[in-house]
Amino acid sequence: MIINDNGAFYQNGLPLFRSHSSSRLRPVQLKCQSRSAMPVSFGDLQLASSRSQSLTAVPPLLAEEEPLGSRARSRNDLANAVRADLATMLSSGGEGQYMALQFHPIGHAFSMSWDYLADATPVAALEMLARWQVAEGPYANKFIGPAYACLSPSEKIEFCRTNILFRGTCVHLPSVGVNVLADYWEIVLDDETRMQEMLESFGKQDLIEIQEFSSEVSQPLAAHTMKAISGMRAYCEMSGNLLTVDDWIPAAGFLYCNNTDFILQNLDIIATIKIDIKACLALFGIRLLENESPNYRYSNKGRWTRR
Repeated sequence: MIINDNGAFYQNGLPLFRSHSSSRLRPVQLKCQSRSAMPVSFGDLQLASSRSQSLTAVPPLLAEEEPLGSRARSRNDLANAVRADLATMLSSGGEGQYMALQFHPIGHAFSMSWDYLADATPVAALEMLARWQVAEGPYANKFIGPAYACLSPSEKIEFCRTNILFRGTCVHLPSVGVNVLADYWEIVLDDETRMQEMLESFGKQDLIEIQEFSSEVSQPLAAHTMKAISGMRAYCEMSGNLLTVDDWIPAAGFLYCNNTDFILQNLDIIATIKIDIKACLALFGIRLLENESPNYRYSNKGRWTRR
């Protein structure tokens, strides 16, 4: 099982490892290269103790004094920025003027005997996430979520497809986690071209993540459709790859598609379970500062805090 912080620990726009027993932070910077690049192992990744990232001036749209909240106009402006960047994402190496597809480390934080590995945590994979392309200010370290929510269902489908295709250009990376919308599995079941794109983009070491969201709704689904599950199974049969369940919640307390029942019923096509970040906070007693939340809000809800 992979314990994934899902982007919670960052400084100056760079991903970090942090242990409970040490305040030492270790950022790692990764750039996607061309298909001609030689494959690398995670042991080859260089960890640095200081910021090495250089960014252009912050676009005016991302220079507001307050982070994005409920302002509809701001959300729509940022959604238009995402649309513009999405059109050139594959040709620009995953970086646009406003957003970037970034790779962040996922670590095996515990040994097979459940010993906590702290700073010795090995990198097991890299998570592909879309963040604002700034390293300072109110938008630093933040997901593009509120702007993404303004996209139409067809645009969200295209965003998902872009993520899949972009992973296919980064053949030098041995294992990458990529979110796949729940209803995208319905599309690949009917569309041979989309299925072929997935077959060519993913390898056996990748974390092909079954998202709890579809393109149509902004809330987690109560259940996956039978057609979506058929699409998952068709892909696994054709590729020989297994899938990853994203954001499993041990005791959800409500109807939820990525629950334990779904896992048990489809265990033959599932290789990895990723625990929801809030469950990780509670399970491992992790405390976040207010500016460390990647989703514009303080993540330590009282009901999730371990006592």
